[in-house]
Amino acid sequence: HFNPAIQSAVFAPLIFENELVGCLIMAKTRTNSFIVEDVHSISTIANQLAIFLKTQMLFSEKEQRILLEERNRIAHDIHDGIAQILAGAVMKFDAAAKKIHSHPQDAQWLVNDSNNILRGALQEIRDSIYALRPYPTEQHGLYMAIKNKIEELNRDKALDLDITFESRGIQPKLNLVAEKAIFSIIQESLHNCIKHACARKVGILLN
Repeated sequence: HFNPAIQSAVFAPLIFENELVGCLIMAKTRTNSFIVEDVHSISTIANQLAIFLKTQMLFSEKEQRILLEERNRIAHDIHDGIAQILAGAVMKFDAAAKKIHSHPQDAQWLVNDSNNILRGALQEIRDSIYALRPYPTEQHGLYMAIKNKIEELNRDKALDLDITFESRGIQPKLNLVAEKAIFSIIQESLHNCIKHACARKVGILLN
């Protein structure tokens, strides 16, 4: 649906390797206002835009594939690791229940051993749950993830560290891998400032 004031328009399909990925529409309020040079320029822009959009689509597909592979790896680790550990502990508890009257010392040893196994399994489960949590940039975006991290550190009075954060310009939505990398660098830099630099003030600029 176009504004009634529009009198002329040029439609440029965005095609990349024979695949239609979108359409660029340029419009004016005057009739016959697009000259041949305008159409050639629009065609050039459309070609560049098609490449850009296709590249963004490929990045998005790659990100989704990486996330899926990571979740599948964790699920495989849980199945082959924690599940087997829990099954072994259950078998020992069953054996202890049978020996509790006839061989109480053996039963006690089996219970103690199973408890140790379960404590290790519990830690593995916690580690897996932590790994499955969305990264701060996935939950909030890069800008808010940085802001939240700084507020968290500024609330820690034991640090005696004043952290300021400035953002300039319009912050574009980057791909997940890039945002995660940038946030990780900032987080590690803050850690180094706290642990090694003995800094009293730290300034972060996102430009």
